[in-house]
Amino acid sequence: MAFENGMNIMLKPDLSQALINIAHQEGQNIFKWIEKVLQEAIDRKKPIVKNTLSQQIEALERIKQHRAKILASRGEALYIDVATTLDEIREERDANFFTNGAAHCH
Repeated sequence: MAFENGMNIMLKPDLSQALINIAHQEGQNIFKWIEKVLQEAIDRKKPIVKNTLSQQIEALERIKQHRAKILASRGEALYIDVATTLDEIREERDANFFTNGAAHCH
């Protein structure tokens, strides 16, 4: 059986037979039964994914509100020049290395 964008899965013989038996007990074709079971499993997971995404978006919104409150209480925006700060840290590290580290070299 060829599937466009489909998937073939190899199962152990005992598992395969058990699935065939269950499908036949329910009066269904094995392929349709497996497709139905997998779709049900996917559908059960969808609300969890949606809830998680909604929770993350709500958390981000609370963070934005908290940030706005902090900035309002300070009266000014907090600005950090990351590039300049990193350069200062590197220069300090290099200065410490050459003054302290060079003495320890043999």
